[in-house]
Amino acid sequence: MPYKDQDKQRAYQRAWAVKKRAGNRAAYLAGKSCAVCGSTESLEIDHITPADKVSHNIWTWSPVRRFAELAKCQVLCRICHDRKCLSEGNNRVLTHGTRSRYEKGCRCSPCRRANAEHARRVRANRRARVQTALELDAIGRAAMEGRAR
Repeated sequence: MPYKDQDKQRAYQRAWAVKKRAGNRAAYLAGKSCAVCGSTESLEIDHITPADKVSHNIWTWSPVRRFAELAKCQVLCRICHDRKCLSEGNNRVLTHGTRSRYEKGCRCSPCRRANAEHARRVRANRRARVQTALELDAIGRAAMEGRAR
């Protein structure tokens, strides 16, 4: 039965999807190790043949569909996965001094600076949007007051 409040329903559905993705991924990776080096840290799913990849967002799929996609994959640690992608000519390997590298867990000085700069841009954009909304609101109120007279 749908919620009367759509915002509550969306929040519930988002929370459900996050929980489902995390649970399915953790269950699949439990007890597994890297196919190359045997590590059990920072495990990722790698499509053995990248051309066979349907999607990377498989954790909320039905079990049958998900396991069909996982049959085309192997478990690799982040380091081995990056090496494999680099050897295939995939530019997926992240460089230091970028926010994406920071998001993957790197905390070197260049990556921290890149993340801080990104945060500054996000805050500045948010302030600009709020300021624009306030200005538009003021214009709208002024127009409404002009009609009321």
